[in-house]
Amino acid sequence: MVALAVDAGFTPLGALLAGFFGAPGVLSLLVAFAAGTFLYIGAGDLLPEAHKRFNLQVVGMVLLGAIVVPLGGRLLGV
Repeated sequence: MVALAVDAGFTPLGALLAGFFGAPGVLSLLVAFAAGTFLYIGAGDLLPEAHKRFNLQVVGMVLLGAIVVPLGGRLLGV
């Protein structure tokens, strides 16, 4: 669990540090790539579990994420 937490922490840290080293337009691309990576890992782990057997909690969390992400975008003005 510690290794997983350390690994998960490097992506947002790298995205923040990239703002200091990259061109201004590159940061948004790096953040989009990091977000896509998290979505890919999450979908690759959660969706097969949801298809293996019906799990109301997994389905609920996927639906909650589908609601929270656009809502967060609206609140942040993205």
